[in-house]
Amino acid sequence: MKKDILTISRVLRVLKEIGIDTNSLNLGDSVTTAFIIPAISKPEIMNKIHGIIKDKDTPDSPANAMTSFFMYIADEITMFEEEIKRRKEHVINIGLYVEDTEEELAEKAKKLKDIYIADIYLCNYVLLCKNGIVPESLTLYEALVVIEDITCSDINKITSELVAMIEADNAAFAKQVRETLKYANFYSFALDIYNDVDEMYQSLEKKRNQRIK
Repeated sequence: MKKDILTISRVLRVLKEIGIDTNSLNLGDSVTTAFIIPAISKPEIMNKIHGIIKDKDTPDSPANAMTSFFMYIADEITMFEEEIKRRKEHVINIGLYVEDTEEELAEKAKKLKDIYIADIYLCNYVLLCKNGIVPESLTLYEALVVIEDITCSDINKITSELVAMIEADNAAFAKQVRETLKYANFYSFALDIYNDVDEMYQSLEKKRNQRIK
């Protein structure tokens, strides 16, 4: 059975065609799987998805194949979420990270409400290819971990460039950020650090401009 992220993207596009809001689906939840299977029970839909995921090892029964496919996705995403949880717990335990409050999460969601949500699995497929990785050779868990690491590395690189631009004005802050970046190995942490550094950069730029005036 084909289980790579491009195949998952293709299956989700079929779900979108029949009116399922794939952006709000939690594929790591078994309840979601229980919801999806009846929704794709029409023979033409089930056969279409079966045709996408089928290879020589795929069960001949479309219903059995669908169940196995979505259970696989749920298991792989659960493993990935557990890995990110372990990374979070590590930096929380050493005093470098604090979970967002409900108010902070709501504020972040508010800022993102107008952002268009693209086909994330297709975008991640492209990201892996750009980095010389063959997506089909990875399990979904492996792909998600590699994508997380690539994304964090890219964010941390930009953050480091900003740090270099403000180091002369605030050496202590720059040193602290560089030490913290060593542990920024999940997206929300890397992005929080970037936002803090960008805020400091904007503040220093404003002061510089005021001095010039």
